[in-house]
Amino acid sequence: MLMVGKKERTHYKVQAMTQEEQDEINKKLLEGMTYAALSAWLDSRGYSISKSALHRYGQTFLAKYEAIKQARDQARAIVEDNPGAPATQLAEASNEMALQLIMEELMNIESLEGEEPVQLMKALALLQKSSAQIQRVKMDYQKKIEKAARNIEEKLEKKKGLDPETLRVIREEIYGIV
Repeated sequence: MLMVGKKERTHYKVQAMTQEEQDEINKKLLEGMTYAALSAWLDSRGYSISKSALHRYGQTFLAKYEAIKQARDQARAIVEDNPGAPATQLAEASNEMALQLIMEELMNIESLEGEEPVQLMKALALLQKSSAQIQRVKMDYQKKIEKAARNIEEKLEKKKGLDPETLRVIREEIYGIV
């Protein structure tokens, strides 16, 4: 399990491979290939990586994969539970997950020099900008709901055919969403 603040072990042999080769290893891990079989497969391709090293790499990769999968499922549930709401909840959940990952990465780097910290800080700035935009959308949405509620209330007050109890129930329903 990945822990915040804990230095993640580097998997030098796997990380020295090309991205395409790492993607193949990841795919085989997701398909359920055993570490012994994966080690033998890599050996046939000219890489000598022990099943223990692959197991350590696999644990890290699969933990990250499961965290992303869980976040995706949670985001889907948020959207399904609130079909009438603006899609900001999904964006907020995504931002929270990204912020957590960025903070974990920042805690794992040993120096603020180099390209990685710069890229992480740029990503952090983009997240902040995105959060501000989300808040603006939510405020606009809230204002529109409040305006619609006031318009409905004004129209209902002008209609004299509604009894006070019905008008009260309608007001409670309108303001219940506001």
